Amino acid sequence: MSKKVFKTCRQRFIKFVTTAVHRSLYYHESLSFETVPITDSIKSMGQFLEKPKVEKHNSRGKNDDIRYGLGSMQGWRVDMEDAHATILTLDDNNWSRWSYFGVFDGHAGYRTAVKAAEKLHLQILSSLNTLVADNANEAVPSQVISSQLDFSKFETAIKDAYFKFDHEWREENRNNNQDDKSGSTAISCLIDAERVYFLNVGDSRAILVSSEGRVLLATKDHKPSDQVERQRIQDAGGTVLIQRVNGSLAVSRALGDFEYKNNSNRRPDQQLVSPEPEVTCHSRNLAMDSDKQEEQIAFIVLACDGIWDVMTNEELAAYILGRMHVTDDLNEICNSVLDMCLYKGSKDNMSLIIIAFKTAPVPTPEWKEKDETLNTEIKNKTIEIFNRNPNRTSLDANTIWQQVVTFLNEQSSIREALPIGGESFNDFIDDDFDIKSFSANILQTKLVADYLQHLNELIRTLDAEIKQQVSSNAPVLFRQASSIGTIEDVLENMQSRIGSLKLTVDRISSKVTEPYNKILVRKFQLTRLQNTCDLLRRIKGVLQQTKKLQTFMSPSNTGQQQIELVKASQCLSELDHFTVDTDFTGIDIVEKDLQFVFKARHDIQTQAQDVLENGLNHLNPAQIGTALQVFFNLGTLHDRIQSIEQRLLQNFQTQISEYLDLKQLSRSKDPSNPGRTTMPNIGNTSQFRALLWTNIDKILDLLYVTIAQLYNLSRVLAKKKDPITHATFTDELTKQGHSSDLVGQFWIGAMKSLRKQMKISMSDSYHLRQALEGEYPRLLRLQNDLIARLNQLQPGFSEIEMDLIDKDSLDSEQSQEKQKANLQLNECFEIFEKSYLSILSSRLSDPINLVFSSSSTTKLLPTQQELESFVKLIVNELTVSIVSEALVNKVARNIGKAIQLFAAKCEQSICTDSEGSQVVSAPTAAQLRNISAINILFNFCSMINKMLAEQQNLPLTATTRIADALQCVHSLMNTAIHPFLNSIADCIEAILATMHTEDFSQPAGTQSDSQSSLYMKELQEFIIRIQKDYFTEFQCKDFMYENLAPIACRAIVLFMEHISLVRPLGEGGILRLVVDFAQIEFALSPFCRRLTDLGKYYKILKAFRSLLILTTEEFQNNSAIGDVVPYDIVLHHLFSRAPIEMRSPHQAMNWSINRYIQWLDEHPNMSDRLAMIKGTLETYVQTVRNRQQKEFAPIYVIILNILDKGLASTA
Repeated sequence: MSKKVFKTCRQRFIKFVTTAVHRSLYYHESLSFETVPITDSIKSMGQFLEKPKVEKHNSRGKNDDIRYGLGSMQGWRVDMEDAHATILTLDDNNWSRWSYFGVFDGHAGYRTAVKAAEKLHLQILSSLNTLVADNANEAVPSQVISSQLDFSKFETAIKDAYFKFDHEWREENRNNNQDDKSGSTAISCLIDAERVYFLNVGDSRAILVSSEGRVLLATKDHKPSDQVERQRIQDAGGTVLIQRVNGSLAVSRALGDFEYKNNSNRRPDQQLVSPEPEVTCHSRNLAMDSDKQEEQIAFIVLACDGIWDVMTNEELAAYILGRMHVTDDLNEICNSVLDMCLYKGSKDNMSLIIIAFKTAPVPTPEWKEKDETLNTEIKNKTIEIFNRNPNRTSLDANTIWQQVVTFLNEQSSIREALPIGGESFNDFIDDDFDIKSFSANILQTKLVADYLQHLNELIRTLDAEIKQQVSSNAPVLFRQASSIGTIEDVLENMQSRIGSLKLTVDRISSKVTEPYNKILVRKFQLTRLQNTCDLLRRIKGVLQQTKKLQTFMSPSNTGQQQIELVKASQCLSELDHFTVDTDFTGIDIVEKDLQFVFKARHDIQTQAQDVLENGLNHLNPAQIGTALQVFFNLGTLHDRIQSIEQRLLQNFQTQISEYLDLKQLSRSKDPSNPGRTTMPNIGNTSQFRALLWTNIDKILDLLYVTIAQLYNLSRVLAKKKDPITHATFTDELTKQGHSSDLVGQFWIGAMKSLRKQMKISMSDSYHLRQALEGEYPRLLRLQNDLIARLNQLQPGFSEIEMDLIDKDSLDSEQSQEKQKANLQLNECFEIFEKSYLSILSSRLSDPINLVFSSSSTTKLLPTQQELESFVKLIVNELTVSIVSEALVNKVARNIGKAIQLFAAKCEQSICTDSEGSQVVSAPTAAQLRNISAINILFNFCSMINKMLAEQQNLPLTATTRIADALQCVHSLMNTAIHPFLNSIADCIEAILATMHTEDFSQPAGTQSDSQSSLYMKELQEFIIRIQKDYFTEFQCKDFMYENLAPIACRAIVLFMEHISLVRPLGEGGILRLVVDFAQIEFALSPFCRRLTDLGKYYKILKAFRSLLILTTEEFQNNSAIGDVVPYDIVLHHLFSRAPIEMRSPHQAMNWSINRYIQWLDEHPNMSDRLAMIKGTLETYVQTVRNRQQKEFAPIYVIILNILDKGLASTA
């Protein structure tokens, strides 16, 4: 029996046993989930249900080509986060032959999965339409098929659709102010008549299965443990901990999960979690493979990881294929898969879609009969197991498994369905079978007697099988035995022929040997002759080139020296061709010449090095070119350029180390004791700092000179060319692995060394660090001067992007990221910027804290002199930092913080309780202190604004930051004055409300007609007292007028509302109100510079005064009504002129006047006010009708007409 047969036995047996155990657990109703061991582990995890939800959601559908079934179940999870999409016809137009299916496994919520199920296919459809339209020569075909689409373009279109969906979903969450952290995997497929496209994001999976049960294709799970995925996560700045992204997310690709997609500098497919789909295509036709002409595609399975966690691809494919032989109900198959996975221990939501093609297996009566028989036997055995165990709660899945397996092995009907031997022979046919270890395992785990009996049974089975094979193949065996004699005759004939052939070969060999030896001797002679000729040719060349070299090396005038140097190097280059790989030992004729050549080479290299050094020092391109040509001819150009770079960089490192050495900076010569040095003198700070800044200037000068030398060297290398290949020297260096950017290479090394030395020097010397931190703007100015000089040398040098140096490790390799040259220089000195800004913050805050530190109540607020000193300090700091826009913006931010601190200190002196807001008596001490604080804050704001106006070179960002900080000062001023102003407004309102206690019903002609009312006199006296006692103390007139103007406007509005409600109103009362109008203008004059500054409120006041002296009939066509004076004010006044039975709105509502005024404040909309008046008129009309009066009051018509105009204007 072959090994392949035994493996087939094993696979079929596993399939039968798995199906049997599943059905045994499924059939018996007494087996609850509490008896399954997996339940205890599930309960202990805390995030699962006490019992799984086994209700299933199913759907099915079909068309002329395919049919599908869907099943999903919540299982042990608290929430159902899976979603799905099943679309048999993707589009009625271009894509009518395409179908779309998808399973979406959500995590951290269901919203992303549901959104993908609803919208993702629409985004895919849009991208495909764009793809077809962009590639169609004429009209778009009515039906698109796979052969019309280029796969690379199709793949790009699919990826664009996923990226757009992810982006739009993120924007939708932002627009709705939703911080949705959910994500979802997505496994989907597109099917047309020719191909199947699989689109995969995450760890859900799809398999394509043939009619023979072979898994033709399986998608790849996107896990952080995958090397490619791990590299992308690390490149995006993340880590992979416990096989999760940042130790949290178990998938490396997903839709949603926007908290992992916040790097705006990287593409969507480069984020920590990528939405990029993996697109796979598979043809639906397998007939092209000659070995598989009878095998066809049967079905597709799309499933979430809740299925794949407990079943392999092959197990699921075999199970579904087997069930298709029994039933054509795909929903039933889906449900049985869900139940099996639940019993096998799946703890997640479970969803799967089965898509069957026409080539899928169909049920047959034979399979159904076998299945029913197996079901009956397993069901009976399960019932028997439970009946044998009274305590059924002690049963678990393992117990049932062992007993059902034993039962299946005993059933002859099942054993007959399997090949002979089956599972029992697997241990003995494995390649790595070891009899010793197998025997030891048997002795430890099983009874030897029982197992020996089992082995004897197996041996008898094999004997029976061998006998059966021999008996069934007896004729064939007999025919093979009869042919043995014929084979012997053939072998004897072949042996004799082989002997004859051997003798023939020996004779030929003896005839060939002698000529071969002669040819070999002639070959040796020819080889030696050729070697002699070559050596003579080389000797001749050496002699000729040496003679030329002696001519070029002879003394000549100075102007000709460089030209002879180049020619001499060319001779040496020619000599190299003659001497390479040749040994001239023992040849006297060339011995002296070779010694001369050796000495000449050394002299030429020395002279060329001197010429190169002189050319670099004087920036002479001609000398540099001559030296480089010599080195090129000698073949040492690459080594020489590399040594120059190393020497310049090492020299720079040595110089900066000496210039920043504390001992060198502190050492001074004593004139009376030459050669004697002294130790650092802390008190000699000025001399120390002067020498320090001189050395820093030297460092930057050295950096400039070195860059200039390398720049000229690079230009010459780019111009000089090989006379044979015409390639530039730069190209030749690049071929040998040398960088073509000499300046960039040196700059990176210099910046690395400078930064390292700065850190060392700062850690060694407190005084050095203190000097550079305190005068950081000066250091920044020197740096800017260097950048300006380098830009003059090489235009745009500061904007050149060079390799970024790793900040964490100065010795690390260069990364692929780039950074501008000026920013790299900034980073060398940025360690001083933070300290400088910290010192600046202290310099700005110390004066403020000092001013407010006194415990004396008279020293709570700063004086004018202290304010000026503080503003002068701010001006000085801005002036010093103007050398850099970035620095001045940061300084401005610190100034803003100091201004906020100043405001916070002043706030402690401000009183906002009743003591600070009273207006009934003279100003209290708290109010005087508030007034002083407001004056000081106002002066401070004025001085800062004046300073900003004078600073012409200040950047807009810095100005804006300081101006924004002043807003807190303005807010504090408003906080200090508003309680006081609110009290004034309340008093004015209370005084105006007293007008209704006076009698305005007198007829005209009385003495009081020309006198102002009592309430007006009280109002005037109040405002005059407030002005005298309070307003004169304020120095900030503009600020006061700005805050008093709203009070004046409010007073005018209240004045007109109360006057319009005065009732009863006689002719004399009207004349007295006209006088009140004039008096209120005088009363409100302290609240603004001119009453005309109040705008429309002053116009309303003037216009309403002129309306008072009109007759009632003249109101109807007056143009000021509505345009200037509000409709409600005019209508209220007309009610005052109406008969007593026509009640005013507040009378109709039984409200007091104060309550009605409050209602007007709460309803500023004119339509609401006119609606109230309209209701009042309707009440009056109803009253007239109830009284059965025949006509309305004459003023009713006028009021009604004006009301209609008002309602029409607000419609």
